[in-house]
Amino acid sequence: MAERFQFPTFRGVASTAAEWLEDAGVPAVLFWNGMKTAYTGEQAPSSPPEIQFVVPDHLLDMAADALVRAGFKLCTRVNTCRLAAPQGQGPLPDEHFHNPSDPREMLILLEQSNFLWAVPEFPLGPVKFDDPCFMNSDDSRLEASQRHLYANDDFPYRILTPGCLLESLLHLAARDRGASWTYQRCWIRELDWILFKYVKGGKPIRECQVTPLVWPFVCRFLQIEERKNFTKEVDRVLESLRQELYDKDAVAPLPGVVGSVLLGG
Repeated sequence: MAERFQFPTFRGVASTAAEWLEDAGVPAVLFWNGMKTAYTGEQAPSSPPEIQFVVPDHLLDMAADALVRAGFKLCTRVNTCRLAAPQGQGPLPDEHFHNPSDPREMLILLEQSNFLWAVPEFPLGPVKFDDPCFMNSDDSRLEASQRHLYANDDFPYRILTPGCLLESLLHLAARDRGASWTYQRCWIRELDWILFKYVKGGKPIRECQVTPLVWPFVCRFLQIEERKNFTKEVDRVLESLRQELYDKDAVAPLPGVVGSVLLGG
């Protein structure tokens, strides 16, 4: 069993939380800011500082209980916490924990059905080296200098592969097109990042890394050449994808837009 963790070593939160969740039998995926750090080796900015885990909906309470046992302080004002919803710029956390020394620093839990509904069942334990959807933070597919950047005793946390993240962002942006500009702006910003700073920076996305439903739209997305045309071109792709997803009943409901920015810039 992991040792009880105490802030303020915020960089160790992801590994510590991942270990306690794993010990409790809760599969969890570290979401945006930490995932970007794992990909690039750069500390992703976040205001307020946040680390987000996505967990299966039915295990949310179990996940929160495990983190309370680990020593994290659960905020009981889920719907009214001003720190978790500073400017109404994004989704409200389903559960969150504050650093007592700096309450702006938060560990956040999000339900899978709201954000990663198209991702397969989250695994427990080691991830296969060629898994198309998941990687651990010590995965050999990551460059050595990029591994364990949030490490605490080197316990690996789980992240999405870049292909799975790209597909998930396309699902999110298509769902929220025309329904929530707050959400859509988040997803488009992150699509811009993964295309121009990651994929076009030398990390290709291959067909085997996404589902057949989305691959044609990924191809159109990857053909966008200039950032100045990005928003207009992506909007065309998203409109087509949105219609395709609705035709196949593959779109999740839109959650309430109340909380902090989910994807840090």
